[in-house]
Amino acid sequence: LAINTERRDVLGVTFPALKPGALGDMPVEVLSRDPVLGVEAPLHALQENAWTEMQQELAQVSTNSNHVVLEGASHNFTLERPDAIIAAVRRVIAQH
Repeated sequence: LAINTERRDVLGVTFPALKPGALGDMPVEVLSRDPVLGVEAPLHALQENAWTEMQQELAQVSTNSNHVVLEGASHNFTLERPDAIIAAVRRVIAQH
C-alpha cells in the first residue's frame, strides 16, 4: 500500500530540469532498462511512461549524448549487463 502511494506521488511531482544542451558537448551516457519489463498494471504503465520521458529528457542535456535502452534487461541491469556499463564508461573516457 505504501509503495502504491509513493508511485502516485512520483507521477504528480515535477523536477527542475536542465534545458536541452545545458551541458554543452559534455559526454553523457544514459542507460535504461527495457521499458516493456515490469508493466503489470495501469499505474505501472503510467510510471514507466513518465520514467522513460525523464530519461529521454536527461539525454538531451548535452549535445553529445547517447541513450541506450537495454532490451531484455530489468531494473537490475547493473548486474545483468555490466558489459553495457563498461562500454558507456569507455565511450566517455575515449572523448577526453
